[in-house]
Amino acid sequence: MKSDKTLSREELYELVWTTPMVRLAKQFGLSDQGLAKKCKKHNIPRPPQGYWVKLEHGKSAKKTPLPCNSDSSLESIAFYTKFEVKQSLSAPQNENEEEQLVRALEYKIPVKVNRYHPLVSAYRKAADKKYIDQYGHILCRGTAIGQDIKVTQDAYKRACHFIQGIISLFGDCGWQLKEQTSQWSSKPYVAFVFGDDELRFKLKERVKRTPHIKTKKEKDSGYSWGPTYDYIPTGTLELSIENLYSPGFKTHWKDTNKETLEDQLASIVQGFSRGFECHKQLRLEREREHRIWKVEEEKRKEALRLQKIEVKRQEYLFELAQDHQKAEQIRNLIQAFQATGEKGNGFDDWLSWATEIADSFDPIERAAEIVSKHHKIAQESYHF
Repeated sequence: MKSDKTLSREELYELVWTTPMVRLAKQFGLSDQGLAKKCKKHNIPRPPQGYWVKLEHGKSAKKTPLPCNSDSSLESIAFYTKFEVKQSLSAPQNENEEEQLVRALEYKIPVKVNRYHPLVSAYRKAADKKYIDQYGHILCRGTAIGQDIKVTQDAYKRACHFIQGIISLFGDCGWQLKEQTSQWSSKPYVAFVFGDDELRFKLKERVKRTPHIKTKKEKDSGYSWGPTYDYIPTGTLELSIENLYSPGFKTHWKDTNKETLEDQLASIVQGFSRGFECHKQLRLEREREHRIWKVEEEKRKEALRLQKIEVKRQEYLFELAQDHQKAEQIRNLIQAFQATGEKGNGFDDWLSWATEIADSFDPIERAAEIVSKHHKIAQESYHF
């Protein structure tokens, strides 16, 4: 296959020290990890962690000289367009992503840990290697992080080192591992937190399912109800972001024949970086929708309040009409008695009393009170 571009070691060395790896890799149609491997193969040193940050702040940064090379076959580097680096249009990109990827490319998972993060330390203390679940994973009771790390005894040490490693790497990005609680459940959980956003994760070892073969002891004891399958450790670890669904970028990584999780740190950092940005956008969208809902809910409540006011006022109006009708009926009765000319003992006093009753019923005689009651109904509606 003919190469699309060939550079000498010196040329690539100059490019590597003048352009961040993430940006430079795109020029060759490579991933940043792919370009880093080429540099390693051809013995080309790369800028250390913090190199570009120092330059951005006007500070001096030491440049590692290009070492001599005794193998002439490594003096030229060929680049082939094996694939085009694509980025989903729906994948949000953090403005600090390039700097984070530079750190990730330089970072190595520790092979020895002197001090673990408190949550990892709690997991190590609670992990009971004597007891395993049906898949062969170590049981870890009483810790929030225990539900997010599912590995067998063979992968236990590596998993602890890996989790501690990404905790340290993520800490440089401002992402902290914390124990969280939810309003929906009293059970705590752990997540990487950045500001108001969080990403839950799971580190899991794959196991191979095979049909269960009865042991001699099981056969001799007439054992007939045992497990259908056995699960064999594979040593293959998988890391995934758990609380994002089809976001348009990579959220799942696993060991392959070519790369282990430890070799995919740049991709993992990129996934979490975009994950936080995606979570932020989703959170802001939910908050916006909640604000809209709240406004609509207030409008609905206000409309309901005004409706209740109208109903109460109409009920009061009907009462006034009934009172007026009663007053008119009483007055008609009084006029009828007066028309008869009846002057019985005390009858005039009774007519005076009946007139007072009619006046007390008649709303026409108490207009000011009616207006006051009309406004009072609106004030009382706030307590509905």
